[in-house]
Amino acid sequence: MRIVPRLALVLCALVALICGLDAALSRAALPALDSDGIVGAVHGPLMVHGFLLVVIGVERAIALESGGRRIGFIVPAIASVGSVVMAAEIAATSWRGHLLEPPVVPGLIWLAALLGLVIVEAALWTRRRDISVLVEIVGVCAWMEGTALWTMRLDTASAVLWWGIGLMLFISGERLDLARLEIGQGLSQAVLWLGIAIVLSAALTLVSPQIASIPLGALLAILSLVMVRRDVARRAWRLGGTAGFSGIAMLAAWAWLAGVGAAIMVAGLPRSGYAFDALTHAITIGFVLSMILAHAPIIFPAILHHRVAVTVGSWAGLILLHVALLIRVASGMRGIDDAWRFGAALAVGALLVFVVTTMAASARSSR
Repeated sequence: MRIVPRLALVLCALVALICGLDAALSRAALPALDSDGIVGAVHGPLMVHGFLLVVIGVERAIALESGGRRIGFIVPAIASVGSVVMAAEIAATSWRGHLLEPPVVPGLIWLAALLGLVIVEAALWTRRRDISVLVEIVGVCAWMEGTALWTMRLDTASAVLWWGIGLMLFISGERLDLARLEIGQGLSQAVLWLGIAIVLSAALTLVSPQIASIPLGALLAILSLVMVRRDVARRAWRLGGTAGFSGIAMLAAWAWLAGVGAAIMVAGLPRSGYAFDALTHAITIGFVLSMILAHAPIIFPAILHHRVAVTVGSWAGLILLHVALLIRVASGMRGIDDAWRFGAALAVGALLVFVVTTMAASARSSR
C-alpha cells in the first residue's frame, strides 16, 4: 500500500510536466493546447515546482523513510497542492485572456514546500552528518530565494537565476552523496565552500550584476570541473547499459554547466532576449534535466520497487534533448526564429519520448 501515495505524487508531477511542456510550446508560438498563452506565463514555475520539486521531494522523502520516518512525503504533497492552486488560478482568470503573473498564493505554498524540504534535509543531516546534505541545504535555500523573488514580483530574471543555482547545488550535493566512496571529505568540504561562494556571488548580482557575474561564472565553471574530476560518470559512460546511459547524461550535464559558467564570466548575465533564453535553458535542460534523466534508472526503482530498464527510447530522448538544446542556443544567438522554434519543439518531443518509453519499460518490468 505504501507505493500508492508515491504513485499519486509522481502522477501529479507528470501532469505538471505535461502542462509545463505545453506552456513551453505556447511561449515559443507553436501549436499548443494553451492557445491563449495563459499557461505559458507560468511555464518556469510549473517546471521548477510542479515537476522538479515534487520529484525531488519524493526522492528525499524515500531517503528519510529508510530511517523509519514517513513525514517527508508532506513536502511533495504540499508542492502538488501549489500546482493545483495554480491550475485553479489559471482557470479563474482565463476569461481575461491573460494571467496575473505571478500568482501569489501558489508561490507561498511552494515556499512552504521548500521550507519543508529544508527540514527534511536537516533530519537527514542529524542521521549521518554527511557534508553532501549541507550542500543540498544550501541549494534549497537558494531555490527559496528565487521563489520568494518570483512570488513577491520583484525580479523574474533574478528569480530564474536563483532557481538554477539552487537546483545546480542541490544536484551537486546528490552527486556527492552517490559518489561518496570516490569523493573524500576534503573534496566534499571544498564543494560546500564553493556552493556558499556561488550563493554569495549570486547575491551580489542583485547589487552589481556586471561585476559579480565574473566571480559567479568562474565559480560555476570550477564547480563543474571539480565535480567531474571525481564523478563516477568518467568511468561509467564506457560500460554501456544503464551505467553507460547515466554516465553520458551526467558528463553532458557537467559540460553544459562549465559552458554556462564560462558564458556568464565572459558575457555577463543577460536579462531578456535570446541570450537570456539560451542561458536559462542551458541550465534547466542542459544540466538539470540531463541529470534527472541520468538518475531516472535510480529514482524510479526506489519509487516503484522494481527495476526500470534503459531502452532505445531512453537513448533517443537523451540524445534528442541535447541536440534540441544545441539548435535552440545556436539559432537563438543568430536570431533564426524558425530554427529556434524547431529546437524548442524538439526538446518537448525528446522529453515526451523519454517519459513514454520509461513508463512503458516500467509497466513491462512490473508484470
